Amino acid sequence: MSLIRLENVSLARQGKTLLSNLNWSVEKGQTWAILGLNGAGKSTLLRLLTAEFFPSEGHAEILGYTFGNGDITGLRKHIGIVSSFITERLPKHMTAEKIVLTGKYKSSILYKAYGDKELQEAKDMLTSLGAGDLIGRKYHGLSQGEKQICLIARSLMEDPDIIILDEATVGLDLFARENSCVRLIISPRFLMLHWFFTSLTTLRKSLKTWTIFSYSVKEKS
Repeated sequence: MSLIRLENVSLARQGKTLLSNLNWSVEKGQTWAILGLNGAGKSTLLRLLTAEFFPSEGHAEILGYTFGNGDITGLRKHIGIVSSFITERLPKHMTAEKIVLTGKYKSSILYKAYGDKELQEAKDMLTSLGAGDLIGRKYHGLSQGEKQICLIARSLMEDPDIIILDEATVGLDLFARENSCVRLIISPRFLMLHWFFTSLTTLRKSLKTWTIFSYSVKEKS
């Protein structure tokens, strides 16, 4: 069974077609890099895969969840994501480790009770990415690169089946970029990459097989 299967999928919002007749399948163990110019539809596809958007036409099945056939909210529990739209939802007053801990509950807030054990897991995740010095610091006081490290750590909290990276290394220096790439590559059972071009040289050092999925931008009338 394919982890991701899209058949003739189109997506329209407010009368505008964002994705048109998309066919794509991803098998277990594959790694994908999705490339395209701004406005090509990469982030739209990302939000479709995480069930934020639903197809207007076609068949979409992800990790056994079929869009339009019952409740698919459980899908989000199996997907880790690093993206700017996640950043916008996170409480700025929280400490770095608590931001990371929100990934355990797939929420932008800590709506469940947690204890020292859960908080230590989040601290350990930051430390494993070489970011132990962020522990105890407020999220709003972090640099862009430090915030990105928090988001990467957050995405790994529940050992997801799929990780989606939306320009995840923006703001990171070379050392932090390579460290986070390696940590992400060896950790999950399946890794999906939606990356900006300058990271591809880093990926080539660590991946045996990967495929580029390239987008083009339609001419606007």
